[in-house]
Parts: sequence; C-alpha cells; structure tokens
Amino acid sequence: MTSISSDRHNYSVILCLSIFIGLLTVSCSDTKYAQCEQIIQIANNVVNEKTKLIDTNNSTEEIESTTWLQAARTIAQAAQKLENIELQDPKLIKYQTDLAQIYRIYSRATYDAVRAWEHKNIKALQIAHTDAERAGQLEEKLGNVINNYCGDRQE
Repeated sequence: MTSISSDRHNYSVILCLSIFIGLLTVSCSDTKYAQCEQIIQIANNVVNEKTKLIDTNNSTEEIESTTWLQAARTIAQAAQKLENIELQDPKLIKYQTDLAQIYRIYSRATYDAVRAWEHKNIKALQIAHTDAERAGQLEEKLGNVINNYCGDRQE
C-alpha cells in the first residue's frame, strides 16, 4: 500500500513539475513576443511617418521644410522611445540599440537635408541623401532580422 501511495505522490509531483515547466516556457515565449511587439510597434510608426512624407513628396504639392523637420523630430522621438523600452532578451536589446542608432542617422540626415536645401548647398544635400539611403538599407536588413527572430516563437 505504501508503494501505490508513493507512486501516486511521485506521479503528482512529476505532473506538477511538467505543468510548471510548460507554463514557464509559454511565459518566456510570451515575454519575448511582448518585447518584440513593443519594438515592432515603434518601427511601424516610423514607417508610417516616412510613408506619409514620401506620399506627399510624390504628389504635386511641394513639401515645406516644416514637414521634413516634423518627420525628423518624430523619428528622433522614436529612437528615444526605443531606448526607453526595458527588455530582457539579449538579442532584442542589441536590435533595440541598432534600430535606435539607425533612426538617429535618419533624423540627422533629414535635418541636414533641410539645412542644405535652405542654403542651396547641393553637396550637403547629396551627403544627407546618401546618409538617409544608408539608414534605409540598414533599417530594411535589421527589420528582416527582427521579424525572423520575433516570428520564431519556439526559442
């Protein structure tokens, strides 16, 4: 009789441990997912801001420098918001730092482009354009890396 009771107790302990480990695994995945969502939400807001600017640029309207400056401020604020997110995942922390740096490059390039445009400095405008293009390429690559990492909910 002691062995049946002992077997039931062992089974109960194993079952409880299995459930606990399962919940812990799900909890860690949700934490990673929640952290990813915070980064992705900020990134999507930046994409939307840039898309609005590009759409306006492709229309017949001329964009005022205040619109460009607002975009630069919005992107700089996104970099700050990214840096303010408290993350635990080491890979996401690296992605967070890299993306914030890319946004700072974008923001600075936009400010520089406005200044160059106002002073009719074509060389400075070309440099700002090159910096913005470089930031765009980096953002696209990093975005793919983040999407792949965040899409893998098994880690």
